Amino acid sequence: AFSSGVQLQADHNLYYNPYREEDVICAYFLGSEDNACFTNAQINDGVWFTRTGQGEHSFYGDPLFADASSKDFHLRADSPAVDTGTPAWSCSDDLERRTRPAGGAPDLGPYEYPK
Repeated sequence: AFSSGVQLQADHNLYYNPYREEDVICAYFLGSEDNACFTNAQINDGVWFTRTGQGEHSFYGDPLFADASSKDFHLRADSPAVDTGTPAWSCSDDLERRTRPAGGAPDLGPYEYPK
């Protein structure tokens, strides 16, 4: 939860929860009765963006980590998170000091997939 006066700015995110595809994002707007939860489909078809102005370039999908069960959150080559970030919101290198972007755009997440 954010306190009053905080303005959310969220974009270029990849949402995923294999156990819950309904109510993926729940938004509660202070001073408004326009509170809603959004499904994976509503994130992908633009309803989340249209209702909130957030996440125009965000989407829901499996990030295809190398091995999430072993906490290896490096991206696989076929991950939808590869090359879908924006340089405006990215740092110049990843957690392993690889230069970003390695491809056409920065990858989403803390690791850049090496090209």
